[in-house]
Amino acid sequence: AVSYMDVIRTMSTGRVNIFLQRPFLKHVRHLTQRYFEELCADTIPLLMLDTDLAVSVYGPAARELTLGGRVAHKVLDALQRPEHYRAVVEEVRRHLVTHHLYENRVAELVSALQG
Repeated sequence: AVSYMDVIRTMSTGRVNIFLQRPFLKHVRHLTQRYFEELCADTIPLLMLDTDLAVSVYGPAARELTLGGRVAHKVLDALQRPEHYRAVVEEVRRHLVTHHLYENRVAELVSALQG
């Protein structure tokens, strides 16, 4: 167990972090907060997510972070080419800032409530 205040710092201790998704959450296509915290950490997040879901949430660059059944290959590639993957993570972060700001979600909620 890790204190809430230490989550990102703890994730940053790993060079690569693989994210698994519980079967029910995968079925309903739901991402928890952890899937966004990981992108704040100083690590390479590899996502065991459906590629279409990853791209719809994180943008086109996220395709590079999905495992697609090739776990060993992807982990080795990330360890051998960390700068490439860091650039991919930066692109995903830019997408998140552009499309998923808290303010955007609140505006969508207000709009839905007014409509």
